[in-house]
Amino acid sequence: MQRIKTTARHHWQEAVEKIGFGFHSLDVPYWDESAYYSFTMEEIGLIEKATAELWDKCLIAVQHVMDHHLYNQFFIPESIIPLIVKSWEEDHPSIYGRFDFCFKNNTLKLLEFNADTPTSLYEAGIVQWFWLQDFDKSKDQFNSIHEKLVAYWKILKDYLHPGTLHFSCLKETLEDLTNTE
Repeated sequence: MQRIKTTARHHWQEAVEKIGFGFHSLDVPYWDESAYYSFTMEEIGLIEKATAELWDKCLIAVQHVMDHHLYNQFFIPESIIPLIVKSWEEDHPSIYGRFDFCFKNNTLKLLEFNADTPTSLYEAGIVQWFWLQDFDKSKDQFNSIHEKLVAYWKILKDYLHPGTLHFSCLKETLEDLTNTE
């Protein structure tokens, strides 16, 4: 992996706001265009392999919790357990989860698994793509997040009630509102 320093786009704030990314700067810049990372195909393969293995381990852990009725250790209310069991047994789909890794000296270290903050979908699927188009159209980002999300909604359709699909958010929280929009 290489960290490559670069110069931020002139008026980058306006560029990201134009595509709806209004929470790009907090007390410190949240979105940073001073560098990008370049990976080899071998490094991408390592990340993908680790991701698949960790996901399998997560599923094994969930099964262990269910088999041994360890819900209370995760502060799961009794009233929710039947819904969890039903979802697990019927193999209901999930939309999103993210492994955060530290990548150093060709070694990966898991920092966290996050399945409740979809911000990175928007950042990596949309904002990063527009940055790359402005920065260097000859390069490609190694992800298909946007395309996979669009395709996945066709699968989810079978699990949803017919008619209008409603989303909710805390409108006063710009990040939450942006993710929902």
